[in-house]
Amino acid sequence: MKKKVILTIIFLAILPLITTGLTLMSIKNTQSVNSNAEAILPNINPPYVRLVTDKNSFKVGDDIPVHILVNTGGEQTLESHFVIAFDQSVLNINPEDLQNNNIYPVKDIETIASGKAIFSLFAKNEAGYSPISLPLELEVATLHFHAIGSSKTTKIDLVVSQIDETTSIISSFPDPKIDETNILRATEGVSIIIE
Repeated sequence: MKKKVILTIIFLAILPLITTGLTLMSIKNTQSVNSNAEAILPNINPPYVRLVTDKNSFKVGDDIPVHILVNTGGEQTLESHFVIAFDQSVLNINPEDLQNNNIYPVKDIETIASGKAIFSLFAKNEAGYSPISLPLELEVATLHFHAIGSSKTTKIDLVVSQIDETTSIISSFPDPKIDETNILRATEGVSIIIE
């Protein structure tokens, strides 16, 4: 009986220490999650396209998934056209390495050569598809690059150009008298390390 009383007293004495410790651990974990979430949020305003990887360091021989995230700002769109530049001495990609996530139901690969991947994802009214509106960021496709060489830092960028082929988001207008317009406001590429 005395042992039970002593154990109960000891338990009641250390209970506040245990709950304080658990509370502090919970606060620390919450702060960690919040700081990580802020790091992955885009610093750009829609409509935008950005590239994201699951991590920033890879080894030669690794498959490197690069996620293409699009936010149209809620505007109706028919097409997202991507011109993606990469260093072909350290990265390789083939047409079958492009995975469409079917947000835009049709995929058209123009070319994958000389350090550029050029392709479109689209929904054409003529084919029976409705325009696509992405008021929140969604992953529309994933590119699976292959690390074939090492680099302290290599970039995978979205090309935006006034004179050459460019990354774009094409708006949809119900009035056929109004031309389709590129509404893309911002892009964000990604840098990775390959060891």
